[in-house]
Amino acid sequence: MTLAMVSLSIGVVGFYVPVLISSSSWEWQAAISISLAIFWAGTFVSTLVRFGKRGVWFSVGAPFVLLWPTYYFLMVWIFVR
Repeated sequence: MTLAMVSLSIGVVGFYVPVLISSSSWEWQAAISISLAIFWAGTFVSTLVRFGKRGVWFSVGAPFVLLWPTYYFLMVWIFVR
């Protein structure tokens, strides 16, 4: 249960920080959201190594923390293409 709460905490912060700093440029928003996604992914891997199958509960925060990096990746991919 605590793994899910930690994951959701990181996920919600990763989701709302770009929304809250919407007045700044999109590069700052992307940098912060990608940094939090990398932090979440590293924590997810270390949780899986330490807890095994019980660490899968950490993945409940994935939709929140990975939404904005996916959005920014697709936006850049479309512009470059």
